[in-house]
This record gives sequence, structure tokens and C-alpha cells, in this order.
Amino acid sequence: MITRRYVFQWQPRGGEPGGARALRRVTIGRSINDPGWLLQQGSSNPRIAPATLRSIAAPDGHARRRDDLVGDETLAAVWVPDLAFGMPPGTRASALAVLASSLALALVLAPPVGAAEPEEGTTVVRPTPSPEQWAPPSAVIGSDRLTGAGVDVPRVLQEEAGLRVTRLGGLGAFSLLSVRGSTADQVRLFLDGIPLNTAEGGPVDLSTLPLGPIGAVHVYRGSSPVLFGSSAIGGIVDIRTRGLGERKLELQVGGGSFWTRSARGFYGDGGDTAAVGISWDYSGTQGDFRYRSDNGTAFDPTDDLTLTRQNNRFDQVAGLIKAQLRPSPGVLVTVLDLLTWSRRGLPGSGLFETQASGLERTRNLLGARLEIARMPIQIALSGYVAWSRTDFRDPLFEIGLGGGRAVKESWVPGANLALRAPIALDADEDWTLTPLVTAGYRLERHEPRGAPTRLRHVLNTAAELDLNAKPLRSHLVASIRYEGALQDNADLPSVGAPVTEPNHHGASFRAALVQDSIPDTRLTLSASRALRLPSLYELHGDNGYVLGNPELVPERGLSLELSATHFATWVGDATMLKFELAGFITWTEDLIQFVQNAQNVARPENVDQARVAGVEVGVALDALRHLRARAAMTWLDTENTGAIAARSGKRLPFRPQWSVFGRLEGYHDVGTAAAGEVGIRLELDYTAGNVLDHANLVSVPKRLIIGVGAHAEFWQRQLRLDVDVRNVTGATVQDLAGFPLPGLALHVALRWSPRLGD
Repeated sequence: MITRRYVFQWQPRGGEPGGARALRRVTIGRSINDPGWLLQQGSSNPRIAPATLRSIAAPDGHARRRDDLVGDETLAAVWVPDLAFGMPPGTRASALAVLASSLALALVLAPPVGAAEPEEGTTVVRPTPSPEQWAPPSAVIGSDRLTGAGVDVPRVLQEEAGLRVTRLGGLGAFSLLSVRGSTADQVRLFLDGIPLNTAEGGPVDLSTLPLGPIGAVHVYRGSSPVLFGSSAIGGIVDIRTRGLGERKLELQVGGGSFWTRSARGFYGDGGDTAAVGISWDYSGTQGDFRYRSDNGTAFDPTDDLTLTRQNNRFDQVAGLIKAQLRPSPGVLVTVLDLLTWSRRGLPGSGLFETQASGLERTRNLLGARLEIARMPIQIALSGYVAWSRTDFRDPLFEIGLGGGRAVKESWVPGANLALRAPIALDADEDWTLTPLVTAGYRLERHEPRGAPTRLRHVLNTAAELDLNAKPLRSHLVASIRYEGALQDNADLPSVGAPVTEPNHHGASFRAALVQDSIPDTRLTLSASRALRLPSLYELHGDNGYVLGNPELVPERGLSLELSATHFATWVGDATMLKFELAGFITWTEDLIQFVQNAQNVARPENVDQARVAGVEVGVALDALRHLRARAAMTWLDTENTGAIAARSGKRLPFRPQWSVFGRLEGYHDVGTAAAGEVGIRLELDYTAGNVLDHANLVSVPKRLIIGVGAHAEFWQRQLRLDVDVRNVTGATVQDLAGFPLPGLALHVALRWSPRLGD
């Protein structure tokens, strides 16, 4: 059993006189597959009512609100004693274990994993019946890291070990994510399990993800849990919307350099049986920062110029409505709808500024999920419809060869079903087996204006077994998945073409051994194989300067990983320390690359292979209630192992050999009604060993970006002022050749979170 120390903050209903907050320290003991949490309290501490729990300081060093706790940190909003498989604690009954394929389900009678009656002086807090707990993420980015000044999704992801973001500019600029040296196409992004990748294919632009609706970000490095359907060679990023369950209002405004502005808000209300939340978000910038141009002569500094970025404006508006209903204990229904609209200029490279080109995008995500955890079989059924429209305008023919206007629409409706049934293999429940079966379907429909509509059906099914051996302090997880695409005839101009046999399909697997024998430490050894199906764009092109290739086969990757996570309970109650270390290696084959001919026409081919090895280190510290620190380091050793002579044996572009991020923060809790916590921070972002081309002819000098900031809480902690200064030295930096990043930038944000009565 792993023993972890948390700091809980709770408040009786109705609040306390003067807004004071009662703090208690408790120790949580949790075995790997226990259905609940056991809070061991001192004899002098009263029992904690989970329904009044407000927040928790999690092991990563950042506070979590109750509605933001996820995965291994999830707590029930309301304590329902019969939540563990629909039975009161101490009750034993027969259960059904599900073993399924895409065609049949076999039900097996077995005793369920029970929940022992809590001892005197303890409180059991049981997780809510959520599939999020079935596959704990590698990392969780809480809401506290998403609300500061100058923050956006690309920035917070860049701070995590193993993650690399390539940006074409400042706020609102096109941003791509790489996980453990993967391509951006090999990373899949979701919003509450709804895929964000469009039907056309290609990576998700991180800059289009609004902050207002987000409650947390789940990161799965190097693996794809079977709950998400399709596999992913690089990993999964699941954006989690804000949780519901209590009356809450939050408003934030901000602004800064280059006419940057932002405004967002959230209001939620509800109780134990029903809740609703509304979120709205606006962000924008003129983006007219100054940058240094070499005027196209990298080796002649005499003609360098200082220019102002043109046509770099950005505006985005987003709104979310989310509702939850608990018709009975252990049953949860969730419905959400997220609408996002954005418009941006496309400034081109620093040498060839544009004047009129731009891109407008509208996206709507509608989803519903039913979760049932009151039976021996736990069920999660979800359905969704994702729609997007992009409108590219280039009236002056400033970008590419086509110019003019291009409008595209994408439809991705789909559904997923997951069934899980923990089984006790012995009377003492020392050995448990948890089968998990999933099946999913999605329709990908791409409608480019003036070109044939493309459509395909994507199917996936998976089975997973999790064996928990408490006497050995370990458990073994093994899963296998199949996914394939049924595609319409590409030669017909309409959707009504007959469906052909699947020509893009494959199987993937994962096996992991988790060991907890060392106190406070978890060791994980895993091997996995994943694939990426060719996109509709790669298969069919655009009938212009990109030709499709229906003979493409899926990209495939084989990965090995060894990791260790240590929660230091030996440092004392006043300090929290978490340490993570991981080593990995991935071999990928049949990588899809666009090959251009003499007529400037590109066609995708399976022509490349690669090997990526690396080490990740992460540290989180909260010491003596006055010092916080976070650090993340990634070292990559990449090699192109393909047959193309100009690339073979060379490093992969856009994968820095060294990436280091560190934040050091000093803080003090004033503890009065007028003032709460105040603090200052220093941030360092260092990269080295990066190249921008496959032949390794263009390298990027090592760079260090320094940032500073400060925050202060006022008025019984209901107001928070945050100031952030980025790139204080004004260093000239870029992620992609010809696309400069901003220099010195100042941002300020003010957040108001009033205490609303019950």
C-alpha cells in the first residue's frame, strides 16, 4: 500500500465566522485497486464530511479544487456509502464480470471486490463513478496553472516533461504538440473523451483551445488507454471541462503587451442530484511585436533589421454549457456543448510579411455520457458530434500557390461503450482481476468546397485485464486493440458510393507491470505497440498541389518504458516532495512524408523510419509553507533510420536534445481578512540541440528564456492579482525558421471568485 500525505481544506456548510478556513492534515493509504480512499485521522480530529470538502493540496505541489480532482486524486463530491458497486460497505454479493469482443459478451458470476467497514476514527471517501479513474494519467495539470496572467494551453503543456510545443508566434499563433519525440500527427487530443482531431486529419492547433471551460488537463505519455478508442504512438491529451456540484462564480479579466486582452467567466450551480455550469471565454491580441530579421543573410549581420510583425491579429470567443444529473446513487448523466469561433491573420515568414491573408474557424462539440456504477458491471456509454468549418482567405495570393479562398467542413459523429467488472479471486480479496472491454465507432466526413466529399467509417474494439496482486504489491495490466477504417470509393464525387473492404487497419497492444514494494515509490515497466491510420487528406489530397495516395499503410510504433514515481512522506508534515523519473525508447516505421516532384506537386509516401530514446525527470516541491518549486527535464536522442540518404543517420527536426523548465516560487500566507497569499516567482525555459531540417543543415542556437511574476490575494481570498513578465532579456527566439516569437512581454490578470452561499 502506498502512503501519501495530503493537506485537506474543508469548511462546514454555511462557512465559518470571518471566513476563516479550518485546516487538517490527514494521511491517505490507498492500495492500487481499492474502491475507495481511507483517511486515517488523529484521535483529536473530528470526522470530515466529504460533502463539505473544498480543496486538496495534491502530490504535484499544486492545490486542487474539489471539482478539479481527477484520476488518482478524485474525491466524491458527496459521500454515497453504497457507491462501491451499489452495495453498502461490508456487504458481499455475487457480481458479473464482463468478457467481451465486438460481436458477443460473456457474463461470468463472481464475488465483487467489496469495501470493508471503516474502523473507528476513520472516514472512507469513495470516488465518483467516473471512467477517469479507470486509466490514471501520466500527469495532471490542475486549474491553478490555467488561470494566471499570459497563460494559454501551449504554455502549460510546454512546462511538462516529455512534451514539446512548436509555435509560429505569440498568443493565438499556430501551435503543435510533440510527446516524447513523436510527430504532431501521432498525438491525439480529446475534450472529455470527444476527439478534437478533424475528419480531414492533421494535428490539432493548440492555440484554438479556450481556457475558460477547462478544469484540468490529463496527459498520457507514450500510451493510449483503451477508453479513448484509437491508439496513439506519441500519447493522449484529454482536456477536462470544469466540474459541477456546488454554487460557484468566477470572473477574470487580463491584458498586456501587443494589445493582448482576455476575459472569461464561469457560473455553476446545483446539488447532489443535478447541476449545471456555463463558461464563456474571450482572448485576443494585435500581435504587433518587434523582432530582429537577418534579411535573408544569416552570415552577414550588417543588413539585419528590426521589424514589426504584421497581419498577426487574433480573436477567439468560446462558450460552454454543461449539465449533470444523478437520478440515483451510482448513476451519472452528463451533457455538454462547446462552441468556439476564432479569426486570425496569417503573417507569413519574417522575411515575407503578408497583408490580407487570414483564417476563420468555427467548431462545435456536442457530447453526452451515461455512467453506471451501481451494479457489478460498471458501464460508461458516450456519444458525440464534432463539427468544424474553416475558411481560408488569401485574396492577394500571398501564401502558397493556390491563393483565393478555400472553405472546408468536417463532421465526426461517434459513440463509445466501456464495460468494467472487478472480480475478487479469493475470499480475502488479496487477488483481484478487473476486465475492461471497449468498443467505438466514428464517422469521418470531410467536405471541401468545390471538391468531392470524403467519408469513412472507423471502428475500434479493445479488451484489457488488470490483475492486482496485493501480497506481491504489484499488478499486471495487459490490453489488445483492433482498429480499422471502412472507406467510400475515392473516385466517386458523391457520398453515396458503396463501402469497400477495410484497407487500413491494424492491431495494437500494451503490457505493463506496476510494483509498489519500495515505500512511497511506484515502479512501472511497460511495452506497447501503437499505430496511426492515414488521414483523409493523405489518402485523397486536395485535387490541386497535393495528391492523395490510397495505398498508404498505417504508421506503426513500438515503445518500451521504465519509470519510477516517489512521493516523499519522510520529509515531514510541512513539506511535500514528488519525484518522477522515466526512460523510454520508441521505434517507428512506415512514417508518412510528403514527397514533391518537379511540378511542385506533393504526394504522401510511407518512406521513413525513426528511433527516439529519452529520459524524463520531474520534481515538485512545497516546503515549509513558504517555498514551491517545479522542474521538468527531457533529454532526447533521435535518429532517422530510413532509406533516404540525405536523412538517414541524422537527428529528427524540431526535437531539441535538451529541454528544461523550472519554476521557483516564494510565498507567504498573510492570513487576514484583507490579504491572503502573496508570492513572487522565477521561471527558466532552456532548450539546446535543436535542428529545423531533415538534413540537419539548419540548427537553432541554445536558448534561455527567463520569466518573473508575482501574485497576491485580497478580500478574504476572493480577489487574486497576477503579474507575469515573459522573456525579460528580450532574447530573439524562434521554434520554426522564419517565424519569430515575441520578445519582452508583460501580462496582468485579475480574478474574482466570490463565496456564494449554499
